[in-house]
Amino acid sequence: ASGIPTWTPQPVVPEPPEPDWDVGTSSLTLGDFIIQTGSATIPVSSNYISNVSVTFEKPFTQLFAVVPASGIVSVGSFGAGVSLSVTGYTPGSAASSCTINANSTDDGGDGRAIAAPVPITYIAIGKV
Repeated sequence: ASGIPTWTPQPVVPEPPEPDWDVGTSSLTLGDFIIQTGSATIPVSSNYISNVSVTFEKPFTQLFAVVPASGIVSVGSFGAGVSLSVTGYTPGSAASSCTINANSTDDGGDGRAIAAPVPITYIAIGKV
């Protein structure tokens, strides 16, 4: 015996599976989890509130959150901006759409008409 250990073949390393993800033009899917993005315009209103309905490209079996955003937009006659909210879905439930609301109520509480369209974007996160 020369003191050199005998070489023993090792098991073949398995090939890893293909990743379960897909990058779309407005979505990222990771297994059954999806992040969808979109944009819309909230229309002018003679009132201090207005809204737009958005339909998701892929309906959710569970919708966890919708996060809307807008740039700084002067919509009222006094330059008031808007606050955004989302309605029309229950977190954790199935949903194919939601409503994004704009409210131009200023700090004093007296609303200003939405005199200019409000462009918005959104991110929706859930399972498909």
